[in-house]
Amino acid sequence: MNRRRILLASGWFYASLGVAFNALGPALEAIREEFVLEYIGAGMALAAVGLGYTVGSLVGGPISDRVGTRPSIIVASTVAALGMLLAGVSPGYLSFLAGLAVASVGWGATEVAVTALIARAGAALSVRDLNLAQLGFAAGAIVAPAIVGGSFVLDWGWRPPVVLSALLAASVAAAFTRIPSAPTVERPTSLRGVIRAAAAPVLLLIGLASALVVVLETGLAGFFAPFLEYAFVLDRAAAASLVTLYWVGGFVGRLLGAWLSGRLDLMTWLIGASVATALAALLAALAPEAWMAVAGAALAGVASGALIPSLLALAARHRPADAGAMLGAVIAILGLGGIGASLGIGRAADAWTLRGAMLIAPAAMAATVAALIAIRALMRRERDGAGP
Repeated sequence: MNRRRILLASGWFYASLGVAFNALGPALEAIREEFVLEYIGAGMALAAVGLGYTVGSLVGGPISDRVGTRPSIIVASTVAALGMLLAGVSPGYLSFLAGLAVASVGWGATEVAVTALIARAGAALSVRDLNLAQLGFAAGAIVAPAIVGGSFVLDWGWRPPVVLSALLAASVAAAFTRIPSAPTVERPTSLRGVIRAAAAPVLLLIGLASALVVVLETGLAGFFAPFLEYAFVLDRAAAASLVTLYWVGGFVGRLLGAWLSGRLDLMTWLIGASVATALAALLAALAPEAWMAVAGAALAGVASGALIPSLLALAARHRPADAGAMLGAVIAILGLGGIGASLGIGRAADAWTLRGAMLIAPAAMAATVAALIAIRALMRRERDGAGP
């Protein structure tokens, strides 16, 4: 398989995913006002994304192992396009949530198949290559807040960026029509096998660590624009656009992760990056001035940018023969983290104010450090047990 073509097409998928998912946070306050919601109600939109992603990840791995990666990607990204279109034209909040959930099933199944395709091309076993592939996500996430901010400046509202996301999902299906499919797995793992894999100690902890990073992203991307608007009385378009700086940091962090792979011990680096992220997120939550909050978010993006790609690479190494199913298990747990974060931060915002809710992000990163230490201990135990 042509590795360069696969990485380019995968980068386009991740860029489209980055736009689709990261247009919601900057638009959240406008969505909340249009549908007359409390913050926990608005958080249900992000929870619908997490729920759909979990379902899509669970079913996407076994399907891609059975029918091949290319057919899975084309069908799943088409489902994502239809769901985003429904969300963008929805007349009511329930249909909006349904559209997001359907779209996220498609996005989740697509990501598992894309990652499995890279894995079987020999790339996902390298931390460097998976970070390079996911640069597209950071690039899409960088432009998404600016797209939303521009839509607000033009008085178009939050809907055009969501419809644009539908078009991008459709373009992913088109991009993969010319990419060869990875061979199917001779003995594919069943859905039950995926769920059992997710319960294995190492994969469970990798999924937990990834889910906690999603909690950080939900705080510093999903709720950061409403926080800036609430805490510092910033203009809505400006608050939406400033979220871009978190994702600029994430782009730099992925580049840094690709460069550092092979130069530092992976687990030591992941733990150090998580500690740095926790401190930066704490600065963002407690900053007395807007520029300090934005600087903290940007630094958190740099420190955390390579965490999820590197954790996925770690999962792929664990059982490379069943990459699609194993990655599906980890990404499903990651999706559950998105559900909990969206509802938890929304509920905390209603109960404590948005500033109090932002403290959940550094707390999640402190828990990530503990999870990573446990992963390192388990991997050492497994390695020692396998020895002579």
